[in-house]
Amino acid sequence: GLPLELWTLRPDRMRVIREAIESGNFTLAENALHQLIGTAGVHGWSAVSEQASRLRESLKAGEQNQIHERLDALIKLTGQ
Repeated sequence: GLPLELWTLRPDRMRVIREAIESGNFTLAENALHQLIGTAGVHGWSAVSEQASRLRESLKAGEQNQIHERLDALIKLTGQ
C-alpha cells in the first residue's frame, strides 16, 4: 500500500470511487478521481496519479470494458 499520509487526507476515497462507479454515478467518481490525482501528484505518487487518470478517461469515454479493469488496477495499486 501507499504511505499513510495519502489516506489520512481522505481514507474513504477509494470506497467512494468504487461505489460511485458501481452505482453508475460517473460524475461523482470523476470528481473523486480528480481529487485523488491532485493529492497523488502533490505527494509524488505518479503511478497512482497515472492510473487514476486512465480510469477517469475511461469513465468520460464510457469505455465499460476498461472501467472495471482500471478500477481494479487502481485498488491494487493503493492497497485499498
